[in-house]
Amino acid sequence: MRSSTMTRKMAALTLACGLTLQGCGLDKVKVPESLTGPSELGISLRMLVLPDALVADGIQTAAIQAVLQDQNGNRVSGRGIIFSIMDEAGRAAEIGQLTSASGARVFGSTTIPTNANGIAQVIYTTPERRDFTANARILIGARPVGSDAQGVPFWTVTLELLSAEPRRFPESPGNASPVCDFSYAPNNPVATEGTVLRFFSTSNDTDGYIVRYEWYFGDGTSATGAEGHIDIQKGYPLAGNYTVTHIVTDNVGAQTSCSKPIKIVP
Repeated sequence: MRSSTMTRKMAALTLACGLTLQGCGLDKVKVPESLTGPSELGISLRMLVLPDALVADGIQTAAIQAVLQDQNGNRVSGRGIIFSIMDEAGRAAEIGQLTSASGARVFGSTTIPTNANGIAQVIYTTPERRDFTANARILIGARPVGSDAQGVPFWTVTLELLSAEPRRFPESPGNASPVCDFSYAPNNPVATEGTVLRFFSTSNDTDGYIVRYEWYFGDGTSATGAEGHIDIQKGYPLAGNYTVTHIVTDNVGAQTSCSKPIKIVP
């Protein structure tokens, strides 16, 4: 009889605690009617870089892409992506330059919106050889705009910077530098995505001959070689403003460069 009475009292006490949350060692919890604030749950950002090793000569470039997806795997368009140059320890650094799609050059960091395919792209240009004389690695970081700057880390890709190669030619004080120039076809002010351009070097050397032709297409791709690279083709799959740089080296090591802008539209 006593056991049955005790059981009923315990049940009543448990029910009272569950209803009031008061006086039973528990605090009443108030749940807000609505939740506010940004949420990055399910957002993913994938980064690509081409190429991932460059000579620090102030000319070579790499294309960095950030691909933004939501929790369902769908690409997210119109979202700003902050790109930043960092040293190997992850600290912001001015090692080289970033170029936006409009062609504007910035130091340190820049913000680029994702396009209709959820892709934001910047071009990284290496520091000049006089500013960089040893092999090292740097990071290019990216994160969506609107995230908590303290709570959301950067996604990163690693670039290897190689010290510029020393000249392997004998000194020739009286040598004249080569003349650099090139043309391209179709020679339209504006080309559409997917257009394949043909570049042709018209460079010459008045007191010798050219032994090396280099092409840097402004999107992270390049081509280097001897006479086989006088004439070369290059396709541009993505819209943007690109600067094509051509470098020629003569038979005693003198170099000259020349550049032309290329505009690609959707």
